[in-house]
Amino acid sequence: MKAMAMRNTKFPTIWSGDTMHAIEAGQSTLQQAAFAVLMQNDPHLKAHASQALSTQIDLNLIPDVDRQPPQAIDTPGRPAKPELVSPKLLKPRKLGSEIGRATLLHAIAHIEFNAINLAWDAVYRFAAMPSQFYHDWASVAADEARHFQMLRARLLDLGFDYGDFPAHNGLWDMACKTRSDVTTRMALVPRVLEARGLDVTPGMIGKLKAQGDLQSVEILETILEEEVRHVQIGSDWFFWLCERQGIDAVAHFTTLIQRNAPGLLVLPFNTPHRLRAGRAARLADGLQAQGDAAVEAGAHLCPWLQAGQELRRPARWAGAVAGCQGWVLPVVNACTTVPFATSTTASRTSRFVMRLISFRSESAELKNNWR
Repeated sequence: MKAMAMRNTKFPTIWSGDTMHAIEAGQSTLQQAAFAVLMQNDPHLKAHASQALSTQIDLNLIPDVDRQPPQAIDTPGRPAKPELVSPKLLKPRKLGSEIGRATLLHAIAHIEFNAINLAWDAVYRFAAMPSQFYHDWASVAADEARHFQMLRARLLDLGFDYGDFPAHNGLWDMACKTRSDVTTRMALVPRVLEARGLDVTPGMIGKLKAQGDLQSVEILETILEEEVRHVQIGSDWFFWLCERQGIDAVAHFTTLIQRNAPGLLVLPFNTPHRLRAGRAARLADGLQAQGDAAVEAGAHLCPWLQAGQELRRPARWAGAVAGCQGWVLPVVNACTTVPFATSTTASRTSRFVMRLISFRSESAELKNNWR
């Protein structure tokens, strides 16, 4: 299966309507055009129109004039299916069956579909940005549309279609949370949610390879490579906005995480791909410093934190955790400045503290002994 697809340069002829005709005739503004694609319910038409409009924006054929105050869009254009449910109700299936692999691909397709909407919402919503901002997010929308098309085609190969499985609305919930501030949007969507995709996709690729599903592997490898650029675009604009406002980007990012999305940064990171996304190195430096400070703040509560060599053997580490329930929560409380996902259960907390120390440690041998 060929993962790459040709990019459309015209809107689908089956998509009628005054707005689309106006866009094709060059009589629509950028905001109007982005809104029209954003609110399109049909996923096939949305994907094709995204690629067409992105091309027109790239050619500077759509003027950015006469912007109006943006609407608060609680529900963007999307089909009646899939049914949207709480993430807690979505149970993963084993990948040994076609339905199990289809469930995984459907979940990714749903992410890509929502990413199309997020990209067009950025173009529609945020005024007074440099023209490159709109070019960048229009190009992201075209990429996400192509990703969705590849995944949907693969689902059809397996005998399923987009909408056949339930999904959650987490991505658009974040869009609603961040619709009033472009800096917050750039921080939390590309730098957290999309960057999370960089972390988890290699694992999914490995599992699909183990099942011999090389067609799906090829699609995910393409998506992984192209998502690096998306994270970089969001990261670059976040730093640009922070610099324009005269605020420290790393400190502000941490504040935004704590305020809006506690628990969404989950270790371990896919460091090679994150670093390819540009400004991730400066973020990693900031988190490293915070991890150091958090461990130091809680170290006096547990002698094992002061004597890392005592944790070289997993059995000894388990015994240390079992015997230190009195300091587990104080250490986590001391670490609340670190925007990583945490839990108060003993197992999740032990892993969290272990990861903090591992993140801080310069000893590869010590980290290997903790695995």
